[in-house]
Amino acid sequence: MNSPSATELSSTQSAPLEVLVVEDEQDLAETVLETLEVASKGAIHAVWARNLGNGLKHLSEHPVSLVLLDLNLPDSEGLNGLALICRQNPDVPVVVLTSQNDEQLGLEAVHSGAQDYLVKGTVDALLLVRSIRYAVERNRLLAEIRRLSLVDQLTGVYNRRGFITIAEQQLRLARRMKKSVALLFIDIDNMKKINDGLGHKQGDVAIHDAARLLRASCRETDIIGRIGGDEFVAQLISNNGPVGTDTVLERLRTKLYEHNKEQKRPFLLELSMGVARYNPEYPCSMEDLMLQADSLMYEQKRARKQKEQSKKEPSIQDMLA
Repeated sequence: MNSPSATELSSTQSAPLEVLVVEDEQDLAETVLETLEVASKGAIHAVWARNLGNGLKHLSEHPVSLVLLDLNLPDSEGLNGLALICRQNPDVPVVVLTSQNDEQLGLEAVHSGAQDYLVKGTVDALLLVRSIRYAVERNRLLAEIRRLSLVDQLTGVYNRRGFITIAEQQLRLARRMKKSVALLFIDIDNMKKINDGLGHKQGDVAIHDAARLLRASCRETDIIGRIGGDEFVAQLISNNGPVGTDTVLERLRTKLYEHNKEQKRPFLLELSMGVARYNPEYPCSMEDLMLQADSLMYEQKRARKQKEQSKKEPSIQDMLA
């Protein structure tokens, strides 16, 4: 689930924060639900689950902004419930409730992933609402920090760290599920000429254009990353049958041609491409697959340069004419 935005924290918002209260004591749960509704002036809407099992079921079926979790439930004691919720819904913040003699457990819960802990019997309405709002906002900020650490700021695709992190997970899944995987490696040609002749601002334009064309050529399920200054990769996964790399490559070449024809940049955007295919019968790491695709891409780049060079050099017949 996407983390709630900052606008959701306003008491004047149209859509309230959805809070799941997992608590086995009915009287306490009803008090918490009423307190949240009244004290937040409708900015928080709470629902109740009597035990962890019902709570996990609700989380699997409904979007939730935060879970308010009692650490001592009929079907869960201590940190087990917190661990299960964090595993099933890692993007949902959790505030735990402890009894007065379990405050140390609350601290351990925070170290284990909870945003905050509250001690039963010591919490007033203002503190309860404030804790929930702060927990949601902290979680949103942390999610944004994690996102920025994995995303290339210039292009909006994954950076090298982000790509390898996500792509390795998908590769492990493909290995288990016997899915077809291909890796597309792309390098922008003549970047040094663009930077030296037109300036680094135009170089950034070329990089941005290449990322945009690659995104437009791939499916939403494909994983795209910028792993170097002018180098991009795309992990293509197929659920059924072979990966449609030929379709992606043809689409990319068409869009590249249209781009150069329509955009009228002060440079021609040219791309070299290489494709490596993953065989689940002979597993390898994402880094190894990238090296294979990189090598194939450079073969294409060398062949293109040799072809261009041969056009420039006069033949023996030309020299004797």
